[in-house]
This record gives sequence, structure tokens and C-alpha cells, in this order.
Amino acid sequence: MKNLCFLTLILSLLLSRSFGVYAQSMEGASDSSPRTNVVKLNTLPLLVGSFNLSYERRISSYFSGAITATAYPKRLAWSEKDTTSAYALTVDFKIYVKGESLNGIYVAPFLKYRLRRNNAKEGTSTGGAPFFFYRPDREEERWVGYGAGATVGFQQVFPKGFTLDTFLGYGKYFHQDLVGQTNYTKQQMEYRKPLQHDFRLGLLLGYAF
Repeated sequence: MKNLCFLTLILSLLLSRSFGVYAQSMEGASDSSPRTNVVKLNTLPLLVGSFNLSYERRISSYFSGAITATAYPKRLAWSEKDTTSAYALTVDFKIYVKGESLNGIYVAPFLKYRLRRNNAKEGTSTGGAPFFFYRPDREEERWVGYGAGATVGFQQVFPKGFTLDTFLGYGKYFHQDLVGQTNYTKQQMEYRKPLQHDFRLGLLLGYAF
């Protein structure tokens, strides 16, 4: 009987110690659990009147996916002939080669869709400053483009959740199609066809959660 009581006491102590260690490990794991989402704003396009908002999602330890929406509704133009506007969606497949997902050096192949609108005539000035915002006329052409490329960058997630992301990349539109036009000549269409090159540069501020 004494041996049974002694054995029961030993088993009870072992079990309580095991559950205590397990609880501490689970508590530590929850405290150190990585942030899995980041919302970011690219500050550089703001200088030319463009808005570039990104959402990135952690998928594994060294891989994440991101989608970026770009709106370029009204061109800050040097000339009255430059009245382009554009809207785009970009999907990045980010591989973190140093560090871990959402935090470190990465390479990111991407796919891109863009709708670009070109104005047929000269715009109308709405101001008298050195730089002018111009209002497009009704005559326009619309180009849809599909492209691909890659970027190289670095992202840092700070302890409070704020993030800094910077990257440089290049892509090319492998297909561009004229989907709409009004009162255009063939010469005008060829002259105003968008460039195939797509240079990407980013300095993004965001928050991880």
C-alpha cells in the first residue's frame, strides 16, 4: 500500500511538472507567434499623384504573396498633351532568401494587369502654378496590358508592428491591346501606344498584424 501511494505521488508530480512545462511552452509560443499580414502604402508614387496600396500575406517561413492596387486618376503633367491616367493590379510571389517571411531580403517575380487611358486632344489647364493638373477631353483611347517581371527588396518589421519595405524591379508588358477609342487615326494610335517597359521602385510604410 505504501509503495502504491509512493508511486501515485511520483506520477502526480511528474504529470503536474509536464503540464506546467507544456503550458509555459504554449504561452511562449503564443507570445512569439509571427505577424502574418501587412498593409503598406508606397510613398514614392504620391509625388506624381499616384496611389499605390499593397496587402501582403505570410504563407510559409520563407514565402509570402502580395497584391497591389494602383490608381493614377489624374496626371500631374509637364505639358497639356500629357493627360494619361492608369489603373493596375499587381500580384507578387515573394521569396525571402535571407531572414524569414515578411522580414528580410527577398526576390519577387510578379504578374501585372494595367488599364491605361490616353487623351486624344490637349487637356484644359485648371491652374497657373509651374505644374498643372489637366482635365482630359472626351476623346480618348483605352489600352489593356498584361506584363511580368521581378523585384529585389528588403522589408523590416519593427517590434510595434510598423514596417518599412524598399524594392527595385523591372518588368515588361508582353501583350497590349487597344480596347476602345473615339475619333482616332492610325497614326495617333501608334504614336500613343504605351511603352512596354515597366520600372518599379518602392519605399513603403505599413503595419503588420
